[in-house]
This record gives sequence, C-alpha cells and structure tokens, in this order.
Amino acid sequence: DLAQKLAAQTLLGAAKMVLESGKHPGQLKDEVCSPGGTTIAAIHKLEETGFRSSLITAVETATNRAKELGVIESQKQQTVLLREQPNVESSSSQPLRVTQ
Repeated sequence: DLAQKLAAQTLLGAAKMVLESGKHPGQLKDEVCSPGGTTIAAIHKLEETGFRSSLITAVETATNRAKELGVIESQKQQTVLLREQPNVESSSSQPLRVTQ
C-alpha cells in the first residue's frame, strides 16, 4: 500500500512539473537528478531495460487500435443510417455501397 502511494505521488509530481513548468521532460530530469543519486540510478535502469522503447511502442499500439476502432465505429454508424432509410433504391442492379 505504501509503495503504491509513493509511486503514484512520484508520477503525479513529475506530471505536475512538466505541465506547470513548460520545460521539456529531459531538461527537468537534468535539473532534479543528482550525479550518482537514486533518481538517476533508477532512470538509468529504466533505459537499460528498454522502458522508453516499450512505452513508445505501447502508445503507438493504443493509437493504432483507436484508429481501427474509429473506423469500425464509423462503419457501424453508416450501416445504421442505411438501415434507417428503407425506401432507398439503387439506380442500377448493383447494391448500394457506402464509402468514405
């Protein structure tokens, strides 16, 4: 319970600093880390184990999935709209198609 609170407060504090200072996170890191201190040791371990790469990949994956879901939702809405118009007829023998 204590570890969870400490982790949450650390993240909250870091986020507040970024939002309120307007500084780049890298600049803030340089300002708050003491050479040979605990924070820089933790950051070094995160970099060593690929944390940055994992975080970037996770954000890209979520972004791509959100785009996919947006397309799926858009297609569902178009299908519903077509079903709500029962008197729509095609001028040819081909069925109506909805495209974006």
